[in-house]
Amino acid sequence: MDPAVNPAVNPAVPPVADPAELPLLIKPVPETTPPTPPEQAKPIQHDPQDVKKPGEVSSDLPDVTAVKTEKSVKKTTIVIKEAREVLKRFLFAQTYQERKPLITQSDRSEEVLATSCLGKPFPKSFEPSLLTVREKPEDRSFEVFFSVAFAQPNTERVRIILVRTVTYSEKEAPKIHTDPFIDLFEESAKQFQDQKKEGTATFSSIVEFSAYCFDDIPKASSMAKVKFYTNLSNAEKAIATAYLSKESRAFKQLTDMAEAKERIPATISVAWDTETDPKRPYLQVIRVEAINWTL
Repeated sequence: MDPAVNPAVNPAVPPVADPAELPLLIKPVPETTPPTPPEQAKPIQHDPQDVKKPGEVSSDLPDVTAVKTEKSVKKTTIVIKEAREVLKRFLFAQTYQERKPLITQSDRSEEVLATSCLGKPFPKSFEPSLLTVREKPEDRSFEVFFSVAFAQPNTERVRIILVRTVTYSEKEAPKIHTDPFIDLFEESAKQFQDQKKEGTATFSSIVEFSAYCFDDIPKASSMAKVKFYTNLSNAEKAIATAYLSKESRAFKQLTDMAEAKERIPATISVAWDTETDPKRPYLQVIRVEAINWTL
């Protein structure tokens, strides 16, 4: 079994690590590992041309390891505990109606949500691993990221996805961010690639880009490529690959916001290009909607 996977889920909520000692980088860290000195995170800034949408969550990673007041630390600890409890209820639920109070609003219709993965029992899952916390004092929001491993039928392998919970008020319980969960759990980008669907589709995914392309596509030397993943593990294989011109605004957005081979949450629109060379169609990045996941 993947060593990154925690033991089977225990109904009891485990103790939560001191948030002042959480690592800045979004990397799975075994909760049994003694805390290490905090690392300095490189601040991430928005592309000045990237106009924020209502409800967009910034990609900035606040220094959650900085010295905090006792009240602040206690508040963060409570949010982490509540987020874990909500996530467990979400994972144990059997129907969409049971999960509906636990999720954020979605661009998908009620009918689509009810027939998605949210409308049926999930495979057996293991204890969620806490990855990181993002705090935005300006809107009092808290994001808590977990890694969740799901057992795969008839195999000892597991499938791991990144799950985000968010809350904007101390009076409201954290909720699961709906659209990224569905896109990652259902591997929506892979389905769109494998089935060569028509039109444009938008996915909330984990992506990384490369400025070099040696694949068999038209004008490969002038193209960059974007790979889609379901989690941040370097051992994970990409579920889909799309291409874009190095001269495009989308490529500039990616290079401004991340380093090559760096995996980040992003919302990206793609479509099949079957016109440049009908004999060599390829999945093309149409737009980078946001270098983060938006509500």
